[in-house]
Amino acid sequence: MVLLSVLLSRCDPKRTNADASSDEPVAAADTVTMPTHSVGNPVTPDSSVAYTRNPQSTPSVDGYIDISWIDLADVTFEDKYYEEIKQYLMFPKFGERVSRLRDQKVVLPGYVIPADVENGIFVLSAFTLSSCFFCGAAGPESVVQLNLAEGQREFRTDEWVTFKGTLRLNSDDIDQLNYILDDGEEVPVN
Repeated sequence: MVLLSVLLSRCDPKRTNADASSDEPVAAADTVTMPTHSVGNPVTPDSSVAYTRNPQSTPSVDGYIDISWIDLADVTFEDKYYEEIKQYLMFPKFGERVSRLRDQKVVLPGYVIPADVENGIFVLSAFTLSSCFFCGAAGPESVVQLNLAEGQREFRTDEWVTFKGTLRLNSDDIDQLNYILDDGEEVPVN
């Protein structure tokens, strides 16, 4: 709940997609049918880049699996009551596609959301801050908690960055996101 409250406090309702970084990849891509977020809101056309497979925007790294937000969308959610906080939260049920990625070394591009830099809390999002899960209409499958490796540089809000690390699936700890990238490191663009 700490991570969620920090991120919700960063949401600025006056912010628009026009504030997003211009580093968004625009190379040709193979697209898929646009998913509807688990909370019932359709993906908006201006954010569709997050749900495309674009090999030019994801540098390959030997020994790592290139994944996209399409892969992470293989999850459904159901409300579950948490006695310790006395409220319902969305509980993930990971699909086969994403379950195969559990504890695998992966590479994933997205928008960085520095939630609490002093405490090392960062999130990688399929969407810019104004459209992400915490501020917009996106679902929890569109964000990954970044547990960065030592020595990483500072990142700007909405900066498009590719990270590599070990993907952890979380369905138990309500103080963390459903997807966690451990030992996250920036993958330099060639």
